[in-house]
Amino acid sequence: MENELNLKRNKIKHQRKNRGWSQQHLAEVSGLSLRTIQRAEKSHQASNETISALSSVFEIVREQWFEQPIEYKASFVFKKRAWKIALISIIIFQLFALMAVYLALGGVSAVWLKILFITDGVIFLFWGLFLFMHKTHEYKM
Repeated sequence: MENELNLKRNKIKHQRKNRGWSQQHLAEVSGLSLRTIQRAEKSHQASNETISALSSVFEIVREQWFEQPIEYKASFVFKKRAWKIALISIIIFQLFALMAVYLALGGVSAVWLKILFITDGVIFLFWGLFLFMHKTHEYKM
């Protein structure tokens, strides 16, 4: 059909089943026909009116029905690679610094090792937050 928008795969079905609703019940509470609900769930396409009705019933912002733009996904892949490069670079630098201190002083103090472990912990914490924020944002969309 013309003027139909692409929806996230299984988004309607997921929202409906989470509430324990049948397609018929969703049609009744949304004011849409059963056929419209069936078609939207099967084709993953819906008109603006259908999306508005579903957004109202499920109390979901319209943008959450749609697939993420390709630019967003590409941006995330780039950021994820940049994080990996940064993490690997920092760890390699720390190992070289550890070797340099060991060679220059003949040993490494426990304080120095603790600082390295804390630094790595903070870096990996931020990496985890980055991934978590992306997954949370992806789920909402």
